[in-house]
Amino acid sequence: MNNLDSIMGILSEDEDLETFEDSDNGEVQDWLPTLIPEFDANLVSGVPASGQISEIAGAFSSGKTTYADKIIAMAGKMGVITIYFDVEGTNTKTRLVQLGADPRYVKVMRPAKQKDGSIKPLTIEQIGNKIIETLATIHGRFPNTLVLFVWDSIADTMSEIQAKGQAGDQTVGQQARALADVSRRIQINLSENNGVLLAINQARDDFNAPIAKYAQVKTTGGKAWEHAISTRIIFNKSSKIMKKSADKKAIGNETRVKVPKSKLGDNYDSDFKVALISKLGYDFEWNLLHSGQEMKDEDNKPLISSGAYPSYTDQNGEVHKARGKGGFVDLMKDPSNIEWVRELFQRILLAYFPSIYPPLFNVRAFMHTKDFPVIKGLRQYYMGLQYNEMPQKQAYNYKKFMEVYQNGDVPDDIAQEAKEGLELAKSSGEESDD
Repeated sequence: MNNLDSIMGILSEDEDLETFEDSDNGEVQDWLPTLIPEFDANLVSGVPASGQISEIAGAFSSGKTTYADKIIAMAGKMGVITIYFDVEGTNTKTRLVQLGADPRYVKVMRPAKQKDGSIKPLTIEQIGNKIIETLATIHGRFPNTLVLFVWDSIADTMSEIQAKGQAGDQTVGQQARALADVSRRIQINLSENNGVLLAINQARDDFNAPIAKYAQVKTTGGKAWEHAISTRIIFNKSSKIMKKSADKKAIGNETRVKVPKSKLGDNYDSDFKVALISKLGYDFEWNLLHSGQEMKDEDNKPLISSGAYPSYTDQNGEVHKARGKGGFVDLMKDPSNIEWVRELFQRILLAYFPSIYPPLFNVRAFMHTKDFPVIKGLRQYYMGLQYNEMPQKQAYNYKKFMEVYQNGDVPDDIAQEAKEGLELAKSSGEESDD
């Protein structure tokens, strides 16, 4: 044994130290996806939900809160409770339901009315303390439960000193200092007690940039807050979306999404567009149409044709078409068409995630086929790919999922899918050996 091994042996006796080889610290074990392939791919796999802080920034009415509501809806279907800090008091139960969320599993904290009728605003310190207390309470009783916190919004939340009117000329500085303190305190609690924070912020141009065209978008919070967040997503309105090409009135707009900061992968500086429909938000079918018309097949033709009658030819040769984009979306929303819609979705998803779609291999927030019918068969397919890889090439999320599965800690329906996936993987591996 060399000196290095001898020293490591001595250090192993110290209970406060662990070997990084045995640590999952910093790894993302759970993701909250949008189920919009291009969106998820540009965020690595969705919103990272393992002790991470993600920031959504953008100008007024750019789709920030709508995106948060989309994630809340997805989280609820995956067994994740949401705590919503509605600093502005603008989100509604009606809007949450409209975007697919179940308000029974969303707790909200708003500014409180005092005995004299005045309203006491939520403060940065108050929100930070509530995050820490809530995580401790839930984790103590349900240690494998994930909790999503949504903070709407950072820019409109004052520090305690500001709320008491004692900040004077130091308003911005007090807010930044309070955020710096709170972000340091909540980060370790999010990490150790299975929490994720999605923070909404306002974005503005940096008018002090020396060269205007190279100006960076700035947000409220200061340097410490910027350091704490793992991903920053910026939304901007783009072109209008019409239900039919002849329409004069828009039903939504394309939203340009940028990722100017990411600690998690090679998605830094991603720049892409998604469809935001006013009544439906980041609608699954509208974005499936958007992606299908952008993506080419093996003959270099769009998966979904453009024009007055968009059409999709499935892999059995059957043509599915309707009048106008809105008509085609309505066709996809018809439950009787789930088979070819699932096929279309999976063709697009596999182009962005050829070897693994990490949210399918979460260890706390599970995607059930009954709740997401378009994923049917995907978990088994990816397991076949991963199982037959060399161990050092297998994805982290697959390996972590397999540990949890082998310990019997996944829901019965997902355990059955995993069993089927392993059987298929083993049989395909034996066939290839022959």
